[in-house]
Amino acid sequence: MELGYSSDALAPVRIPNVLGTQSQFKPLVQIWGECVEELRAYSRAVSKGADIKTREAYEALPPVLRKDVDHPDAPRWKTVVTAHANNEGYSLIPLAKLAEIQGIKRREKLTPTQSKALAQTAEDIGLAVVPDARVTARAYAWSDEVVLFRPEGNAALQKENGYHAALCMLELGSHHIRLLPSPSYPLCL
Repeated sequence: MELGYSSDALAPVRIPNVLGTQSQFKPLVQIWGECVEELRAYSRAVSKGADIKTREAYEALPPVLRKDVDHPDAPRWKTVVTAHANNEGYSLIPLAKLAEIQGIKRREKLTPTQSKALAQTAEDIGLAVVPDARVTARAYAWSDEVVLFRPEGNAALQKENGYHAALCMLELGSHHIRLLPSPSYPLCL
């Protein structure tokens, strides 16, 4: 049986030219360009032979994409953190151990870029680091020790209100204690 229809029964339908107004595509072209630009560093890293699962490739990802991917060094960091964990919920760790995970060769003082990269890696893994080189603007020394802990909520403590002030007070207090003539000297003056 053949289905038939009468051409008189259907009214003509106008099909709009969706390509007629080019300005409607400007926002899409802009978004496309921004996406390409944000992925350019990642593309360069991978094209230079970096494995997709390396720190170099991970760090080249835009921050918005990093949050959905585990940091490739996370298992090694977590091993070190666990080995140095105490009952109070934090780990006091020789900076050298973290620097070695990052592939930094032994040196007396790390560069500011290396120091900030270590602090950023801690944040990417979900840990807070004190002192945070991104806040203090001081490079770590190889012999330094840092505290790592998992904060409630966001690991990006340096962006929280009051963090910088608390860090300054902690540093001031620690310098004050070093200047005290005896350990029995009162901490509050």
